Amino acid sequence: MKTLKLATFLFLAFLTFNCSSDDDSPAPTPEPTTQELLMSGKWFIKSINGEAPENDCIKQTNWHFINEDTLITINYSINVDDECESESTNFNYILSNDGKKLVAYLEGESPEIVSIDSVSMSELIVSNPGIEIIFEK
Repeated sequence: MKTLKLATFLFLAFLTFNCSSDDDSPAPTPEPTTQELLMSGKWFIKSINGEAPENDCIKQTNWHFINEDTLITINYSINVDDECESESTNFNYILSNDGKKLVAYLEGESPEIVSIDSVSMSELIVSNPGIEIIFEK
């Protein structure tokens, strides 16, 4: 009788520790942070204050967040000879803790503060007083 009770107890203990739980499903993937979204590729200009770029040259203008403190901007424009030319600037930047402000600066110059109104995997909307710029990948 003692052996039967022990066998029953061991069998119940075995079942208790080997039952699958509802927690076996993988944890949900966390939403990417603003920093991760910014660094997910080059952001090409789509519009400024609701106006699309005038030509294909200007459409090449882009921001590229290289890492957590380096931003390369490449601005394209048409020169006096009607040729497309570019100017690249390497900024250092700081992203606010809440991901809503970006402070970009060059050594020896005043910083530029930009509000990040929205960012997703495909669209970035930034603004500062009087201007809204929409970027896309």
